[in-house]
Amino acid sequence: MNVTKKPKAKRAVEGETKQDRFVRLAKSRSIKFLNFFELLHNLVEGYTYQIEPNLAKELLAKFQKEFADLETAWGSAIQKAEKKVKQDDPQPAGSTDGLGVVLKLPS
Repeated sequence: MNVTKKPKAKRAVEGETKQDRFVRLAKSRSIKFLNFFELLHNLVEGYTYQIEPNLAKELLAKFQKEFADLETAWGSAIQKAEKKVKQDDPQPAGSTDGLGVVLKLPS
């Protein structure tokens, strides 16, 4: 019997802006990443595991490349967003930055 997995439905939040969605997903995915990073870090515990040097070096190289690619992609997106913000009108006083923090703009 061939069973195909049903793709997960997108959990859109009604009235959510693109920035709100980014903040929500960035927070949840970052938490998952940091938890997984901790699990990988646990592999260096000498009393539980014996590291395989060649595999460890190969994995570190892949991690470094992926992180460098991520840094490049985010850097470009950040620059684009900053240019757009400069072109648009500044946010009105008392608006939030998407993280729930009220921005206090100088008068």
